[in-house]
Amino acid sequence: MDIFICYKPFLGLHAHVIGRLWLMTYR
Repeated sequence: MDIFICYKPFLGLHAHVIGRLWLMTYR
Protein backbone atom coordinates (compact mmCIF):
# COMPACT_ATOMS: atom_id res chain seq x y z
CA MET A 1 0.00 0.00 0.00
CA ASP A 2 3.00 2.30 0.52
CA ILE A 3 3.48 2.38 -3.26
CA PHE A 4 -0.04 3.76 -3.74
CA ILE A 5 0.57 6.46 -1.11
CA CYS A 6 3.78 7.53 -2.88
CA TYR A 7 2.05 7.59 -6.26
CA LYS A 8 -1.04 9.31 -4.89
CA PRO A 9 0.11 12.82 -5.94
CA PHE A 10 1.24 11.41 -9.31
CA LEU A 11 -1.89 9.46 -10.17
CA GLY A 12 -4.32 11.70 -8.36
CA LEU A 13 -7.92 10.54 -8.87
CA HIS A 14 -6.63 7.57 -10.88
CA ALA A 15 -5.23 6.15 -7.62
CA HIS A 16 -8.80 5.50 -6.44
CA VAL A 17 -9.69 3.53 -9.58
CA ILE A 18 -6.40 1.60 -9.53
CA GLY A 19 -6.89 0.88 -5.83
CA ARG A 20 -10.23 -0.79 -6.49
CA LEU A 21 -8.81 -2.78 -9.42
CA TRP A 22 -5.84 -3.83 -7.26
CA LEU A 23 -8.17 -5.09 -4.52
CA MET A 24 -10.27 -6.99 -7.07
CA THR A 25 -7.13 -8.63 -8.49
CA TYR A 26 -5.98 -9.78 -5.05
CA ARG A 27 -9.53 -10.87 -4.27
